[in-house]
Amino acid sequence: MKQQKLPVKSGLSTLPPMTKAQALAYGNKNCLPADQKRVGFKVSIFESDPEIHFAHYFRICVGMSVKTA
Repeated sequence: MKQQKLPVKSGLSTLPPMTKAQALAYGNKNCLPADQKRVGFKVSIFESDPEIHFAHYFRICVGMSVKTA
């Protein structure tokens, strides 16, 4: 099965169409500074819903999971 290529959004920029795996690799290389990576931040890829967001794209998100007791 061929992977779906969609435009990729990062911040205010729109990048050329990529697969989800390519977007994740791009995010890990270009959107996550070493100091943030060291303290536990991770890149995740969000796929938009055309009905809700009026477009179909991947968004690069950087975040950290916080565990609570």
